[in-house]
Parts: sequence; C-alpha cells; structure tokens
Amino acid sequence: WVGVTDPDMLRRVFHSSQVPPFGFNRGYYNNPEVDRLIDMANVAATDDLRITAENGGLTIVGGAVVATGGSIFLTTTGGVPGSGNQLRLDNNVTEVGQDDQVVLTSSGDIVQNAGSVVTTASLSANAVTGIDLDQANMIGAFASLQNSGAGSIFPRSNVAGGVLVGDVDTANADIILQSITGLRLVGGYSDIDAPSGNVSLNGPTTIAGAVEISAAGLNEGKVTFNSTGAGSRTT
Repeated sequence: WVGVTDPDMLRRVFHSSQVPPFGFNRGYYNNPEVDRLIDMANVAATDDLRITAENGGLTIVGGAVVATGGSIFLTTTGGVPGSGNQLRLDNNVTEVGQDDQVVLTSSGDIVQNAGSVVTTASLSANAVTGIDLDQANMIGAFASLQNSGAGSIFPRSNVAGGVLVGDVDTANADIILQSITGLRLVGGYSDIDAPSGNVSLNGPTTIAGAVEISAAGLNEGKVTFNSTGAGSRTT
C-alpha cells in the first residue's frame, strides 16, 4: 500500500471505521468478523487495562494483551454458567509491572489453549465452572484462585524461583497446583481448601509456618505431594 506507513496498517485499510476521511478503507470494506479480529490483534496499555464482555464470552485470540504500567482485568459477566460466557485465552497475556497483577473473572469457566502464556507477578482468578490454566505460564504468585461451582482449579507456572501460593478454593472439585520450579506455601498467606475434592501439589514444595490444606472428597479426601512436578490432571 503506497503511502501507508502506519504500523497498524490492517486497521487503517480494512476496518469498517477507517473509511475516508478517517482512514484508508477506500473500498468501503465492511466485515464485522474482520473488525473483531483486528480489534483483538494487539491490545496494549501503559496503565490498567480492562476488557469486559457482558452476557457473553470473551476470547483472547490473534494477538497479545500487554500492560506495561498497570494491571490487566479480563471479565465475562451474566448469562447461565457454561452457556457461552467462557473466558478463553488463545494468545499471550502479559503484565510487565512488578507490583501489578492479572485478574481473570468469568461467570462460566476460564480456559487456556496451547501456545498461550500468562506472564505476571501475581494472578487472581474467579470462576463458576472451573479454572484451567495449564500451559507454560510465568506467574510469580497464585494470589487468589476461587471457583464457586462444579469445576476444578488447575494452574501451572514455571517461573524462576517457584510460585508463591495464596488463597485457593473450589467448591465441588479438585485443586491441582503445578510448577516444575517449585510451589512456595507461607503461613498467614497460603490457604488451600477443596471441601468436596482432592488437593495435588505437583512440584518441589516448601512450607514455611503453619499452612492449612484441606481436602474432603466424596469418598475420602486426599492431599498429594509430587516433588517432580510431573503430575497429571484428574477430574
């Protein structure tokens, strides 16, 4: 495209909002799906970044979501749990600041597909039907992972130095925490509760102080330590 030097060329040429005189969409191309993909291609912010889907699902696809000076909040609200209100990560979510966090909230479940990596100093996630973040994430702390319905919690982090575990609680399923670099539990900060399931800590685990780990499965609740970090998910 002669004369187009904007690095966001696809938006300038193909997005329906960029017809003259606003942009270079001289052919008046209009395709809602193309608009959606371009909008999601790369989302960057130097402050807090908030993306919310009301009464529907949210998929991070086609590009990275990056915050270089604030936290990232991705949210789905409303609807019937499990009916199109999933929060799905198909691409990277990166929070650069050391004092900020990634916060994922879904009125359904939270899932992560192959190739997606969450990078953050601290992760908080709240869902209704499960939290499944089982890729090679770089998360410094599982600060708060809460699931209120029938669904397991299964996060993974391979951050150097191990991941600090905070408050992890699911109502009706298992909790599986995994890190080949280690899981760090600290009294007064770490609290793991699976009132209707089992707890598995997969990775070298250190415990400092008094930490409560509770499992009360339907038959016989179990707390399992696997120091290799190679445990498998069971639901």
